Amino acid sequence: MRLYLAIALITLSILLAVIFPPCMFFMACALSIASLRLERSLIAAFFALAALHCIGGYFVAFGGEANIYWLFNQHAVWFARASLAVALGLFSMSTAYRLSDTSGMTWINNLSIDEARLRNAVRAVVLIAASLMFYMYSGFSVVDLALQNLSQVGKLRYLGSEGAADVYFVVRASDALVCTLPLLWLLKSRKLDYFIYGFGLLALVPPLRRAAIFSVLLIPFLVQTQRINYRKIAIAFLILLCIYVVSQIYFLDFDEGDVSSALASALPEIRDLGWVMKLMDGNYLYGATFIQPFDPFPAIIDTWKESHSMGYITATLLGVDPAERTFGGLRVTLAGEAFMNFWLFGPVILGLLLGWSAAWATRCMAHATTVPIRYLAVTAFLWTCLWLYMGGTQAVATLKFELVVLALVYFAGRRKRVPVQSSAMQPLGAS
Repeated sequence: MRLYLAIALITLSILLAVIFPPCMFFMACALSIASLRLERSLIAAFFALAALHCIGGYFVAFGGEANIYWLFNQHAVWFARASLAVALGLFSMSTAYRLSDTSGMTWINNLSIDEARLRNAVRAVVLIAASLMFYMYSGFSVVDLALQNLSQVGKLRYLGSEGAADVYFVVRASDALVCTLPLLWLLKSRKLDYFIYGFGLLALVPPLRRAAIFSVLLIPFLVQTQRINYRKIAIAFLILLCIYVVSQIYFLDFDEGDVSSALASALPEIRDLGWVMKLMDGNYLYGATFIQPFDPFPAIIDTWKESHSMGYITATLLGVDPAERTFGGLRVTLAGEAFMNFWLFGPVILGLLLGWSAAWATRCMAHATTVPIRYLAVTAFLWTCLWLYMGGTQAVATLKFELVVLALVYFAGRRKRVPVQSSAMQPLGAS
């Protein structure tokens, strides 16, 4: 019955969007509220924050509209359509989660890990990745610029003036730190671990990839939280959001009159998606950006893969040269990217996939009994509900590399099986 009601609500929302566009934002509000879960759990906190982001993003979008394309008009209509697309994805995700089995164990819960061996493997990865990043920084011209003027450190996010290969190695080393630093903090046992952690965190800060830093700080908090406390989660989220907003104002060099625009640009997903909808003018991508991450060749040598990334496509829509690498791409969420490919049906399909992934991650967390296993479970949850939900396929390259790194360190940290030595059996009748 719940499935039929969900299908009916989704169908009604799409039909009303076509027949009576002025109701799109109200349908977005209804879908966002319908996605909420009345329980004390991490997934319920995610749906609450996501619903707030969807509804609040509509109003925030108007504060940042002065920074977007000057020929962009009918803002309210496009922002409402963007909200509806995001709400459809969120409601579909919630529906898939409700219909999924969250009671059984997963293969992650059956892993046998030696924490001492895992700790040594993580130490090695952090030291190697951080050393590589500092070595690469030493040859970057933009670092000299940042040392002369601290406000220019924000430009290290894209390293647009550096070679593609150099940027690739820095980004991959950064990904390795993102997935190992929180684990090192959780497994620390000596003062040496504090030094290694500080060394790795210091290497991670200069690129100012704020989602990466956010993830590194948030994962240990979630792993160590045994009971869901909404007040603590809200406080932690507000602190990180305030840090993000302050950095947005400082590093983007907004003057005093543009502070409101800077604040709006801290959460631009609804605004940017509405902008993209207008610029696309009904020309959809038909799955190109979802095929692109599975192209086995690196983007630096594969022109098709590079030209079908979200960063390249959104840069082209805006008239920005993607080859300069000073533009990281518009942030439109996975639901927004799904809309770019398959209209309003896209967010529904991708939302269902995310909901099933979130249910699987929740099962992993529910049955995790050790820190290494719970860390994997929480990481899988954040991959689904933070990186993929907010970043779409722009996050896939990061997640693929992190998956490889985690697979290697957990393989190195596996508990060795002790062979069972059977006692020698004497022949029957022997004395």
